[in-house]
Amino acid sequence: MDCWKGARCALLGLVVVVMGLGMLVGPAAAKGKDGALYVHRYYDADELKQMGAATASEVYVYQADGTIVHSGHGNGSFAAGERIDVPAGEYLVEVGTARTRHNLRKFTVKKGAVTEVPTGWIAVTSWAAEDQPRDGCQSWDAELRAYAVDADGKEHLVATNRGRPGQTTGRIQLVAGPTYRIHWHGLAIDTTAKAGAVSYLATGVAGPVLGADARIAADKSDGAGVPHVLLCKDGPTQVLAGKWWLAQIEKSETYPYEKLTWVEEEVVSLDDIPARDLRQDKVPGRSYRGAGSEGTSLGADELAKLSGYKEGALKKRAGGKFNLGSDGF
Repeated sequence: MDCWKGARCALLGLVVVVMGLGMLVGPAAAKGKDGALYVHRYYDADELKQMGAATASEVYVYQADGTIVHSGHGNGSFAAGERIDVPAGEYLVEVGTARTRHNLRKFTVKKGAVTEVPTGWIAVTSWAAEDQPRDGCQSWDAELRAYAVDADGKEHLVATNRGRPGQTTGRIQLVAGPTYRIHWHGLAIDTTAKAGAVSYLATGVAGPVLGADARIAADKSDGAGVPHVLLCKDGPTQVLAGKWWLAQIEKSETYPYEKLTWVEEEVVSLDDIPARDLRQDKVPGRSYRGAGSEGTSLGADELAKLSGYKEGALKKRAGGKFNLGSDGF
């Protein structure tokens, strides 16, 4: 009997059509009954290249115990602007360019809805190299580093734009809500990112100050590792606005005939730029705004239970498979 005249083959043809439609609509539609996570990109790749030292963060998703939900490509991360389909439940999300458990945020995903992870950008505008003084100090650029600070005061790198081309404008993407310690040009301040906006660090000038080793520091302990900036002798130095300590070496009548003096100094902002709202890309799906949609930090007991989490980058081996490296994923 001709196949296309039989009921059995008619059923077979229907199955083939349904399978073909499933391949066309893709995994996002196939998982429509599940939920999703989404991080806005705000800038596309071309825009990031044009604006200087700007670095979009990668997105990592984990199950409750810290086991990674692998993206299937690269180092296991997802990109901002990519819908991340997952079954409904609670997930840990990490947004940055470096991986640390102190940057994890817990989000709830509901069936048929998209949980948006709120992020913003921190930016700084540095003087052009030709406008910077040279005598007694080093030049500076727009390199930013953001750290999460744990309960013991230890800093853990979250994101940086180090190595990006461009010297005068720097941007990094961070989760909105938590307080991060931002390092720029030898000093650091604690700040937060505003959701859907770019916030600029306020800067001012210090000096010039004659004499050797004049500097501005975070405190006057004069200990190793204290954030500080050596002040230029032939022009003002651009530094973060705020209250700092100015150190100078002064002449003394007793041996060794000089002494280090400290004076509190306030650097007033000269470029107080208001946060600017950014154009958001359209979220592909219905947004979830209920409990757990804004994300919460993990407590010490939750951090201790992350048996599946390992810091570091995914190691790739021949054949495209991923294995655990000696320093983590």
